[in-house]
Amino acid sequence: MTDLNITVDVLLPLAVVAAIAWFVPKFLGQRLPQTLVGLWVNAGVSSIIMCLVCGIVMLAALGQASPAIWVYAVWLGLKFALLWVPVVILSLVIQPQHWELEE
Repeated sequence: MTDLNITVDVLLPLAVVAAIAWFVPKFLGQRLPQTLVGLWVNAGVSSIIMCLVCGIVMLAALGQASPAIWVYAVWLGLKFALLWVPVVILSLVIQPQHWELEE
């Protein structure tokens, strides 16, 4: 049985996922239109990207690459949504504050 290092095995992946969840909507917000539709598209694309990123993080943590493990890794990655969904929502909520109004 292996020892669990809380900092490396738990806190570091959580911090990385939280940072990615903050910067993905900000990055997409600079490239999408500054409208409500653009904000919804940003939310959808950010969610898809975060599901894939979390699946890859879990796949790396599991250390195997069979197709059944991919499905399991994506499922575990979706459980990461408890962490990244609030961060993505906060990142999306502050975006309209930085929009430039057209007259």
